[in-house]
Amino acid sequence: GYMLPYFVLGSVFITLAATFYFTHAFEDAEDSVSDSPILDNSEELRLSSRSLQRLSDDSNKPENEHSSLKEQPIKPESITHKFAFSIPIVKYSCLSIVISNLCQSYLDPIMAMKLYDYGIMADKSGYVFIFYVMSYSFFGFLGGHIAQLAAKRTLILSGYLIGCVTFCLIGHEFFVGADFLVLVVGGLFLNGLSCVCHNLFATMLVKAELMEAAERHGLDKGSVGGYFGGLKSSCNLIGGFLGPLISSYLYLQLGFELTCISLAAFELVYFC
Repeated sequence: GYMLPYFVLGSVFITLAATFYFTHAFEDAEDSVSDSPILDNSEELRLSSRSLQRLSDDSNKPENEHSSLKEQPIKPESITHKFAFSIPIVKYSCLSIVISNLCQSYLDPIMAMKLYDYGIMADKSGYVFIFYVMSYSFFGFLGGHIAQLAAKRTLILSGYLIGCVTFCLIGHEFFVGADFLVLVVGGLFLNGLSCVCHNLFATMLVKAELMEAAERHGLDKGSVGGYFGGLKSSCNLIGGFLGPLISSYLYLQLGFELTCISLAAFELVYFC
């Protein structure tokens, strides 16, 4: 029924969370034990006498030496939103990640209704999206090798052209005589490649630009990883939210075909 998929998914998450917690809790405990050796009484006495001797030596030093010891190096500033979005490449690449997730979730609320018109029930409509998953997994796995063949900006721009072709196929506005399922399968396969170009290569570009800018301006490079993770998650969630919202509204106003063509036109305009 309706509740079963959510029950199964929730059970999987609970199991994974419990497994992760207990396995890492034991690892942390072992690390803490191994990193803190037990000292016997003689060792403690020897260490305490050394520390007292060091304190007495420090008290006999001149004041200028004490002041130099008190001076601590200034920790570099962490990266901020204002600094990150002052870099043009970061702004456009983040927008590309948003568009990628928008394309991924765009068909979720409307594809099942369209497939139902062709006699494909809800229990079978999920199989159609397997081709998208296969494509995204395959090209995402090869993403590192593909990134070496051309510039990342070129690959991102090619993703917009592929996305335009994708939604023209799925919308089948210009392929009236072709079989709908063949067009959908081909379009979903190309959509996986398009989203890899949008998402994966834009992600590589954003992280590289942030690391380079942080090093150039003397910012804390250790904060780039955490900031980048939060920025990437925000872009993913914004795109995932906007996709179903826009597509369901356009579906009620324009129908399935023009809803897909609208996104194809948007990608073409953004590419230009």
